[in-house]
Amino acid sequence: MVCFTRKEKSLPAGIKSVAIKQNYMKRFLYCLLLYVCFIGCKKEAVNTVDPSKYIFPIPQVDLTEDARVGAYYSVYKAADWAVASPYTPTLGKYDPLTTSVMQQHISWADAGGINFFIFRWNGATDSAILSTFKTATGNVKMVIDFNTAHLAATNAAPLAGAKLQTMITEFKSL
Repeated sequence: MVCFTRKEKSLPAGIKSVAIKQNYMKRFLYCLLLYVCFIGCKKEAVNTVDPSKYIFPIPQVDLTEDARVGAYYSVYKAADWAVASPYTPTLGKYDPLTTSVMQQHISWADAGGINFFIFRWNGATDSAILSTFKTATGNVKMVIDFNTAHLAATNAAPLAGAKLQTMITEFKSL
C-alpha cells in the first residue's frame, strides 16, 4: 500500500495515535472500495451468435424457368495485395487490368454458370477495367453500376442540362 506523508501539527501522543489509525483506516477502505469495484466489473461476451437461430439447412429449390446469375467484379489494386493474408489467389497477386487475367476470370465464370459481371463505373476514372473486359472472349456479359456522385446530381439539382450531357458523353465513350 502506498503511504503519503504530510506534515502534521504537534498533537498529544494519544490524539496523534488515533489520527494516524483513522488515516490508515481511510486508506484501507478506499483501497477495499477500489478492489471491489474492479472485481465486480465483468467483461461481457461481445458478438455472441446463437447458431441455432442463424445456421439451418436450406432446401434446394428447382427452378421452373431460366435464371440469370451475376456477380460484382472487384478490382484489386497493388495496395490491396499488400495486406497480409494467409490466402493467395490461384492467379497469384494479379492485376485485373491484364487481358489474360480477365480472360481466366471470364472462363471460370462461364464454367460456373455466371451470366454477367457487374462493374462499378463513374464515367470518369473506371474505364480501364471495362476496356480490359471488352478485349476478352466468353459468354459473360457486362452490366454497369453507374455512379453519379461525380455529377453531383441531387433532388435539389437533378440530372439535367450540362450534367445530363456529361453523362451521355460518358456513355458514348464506352
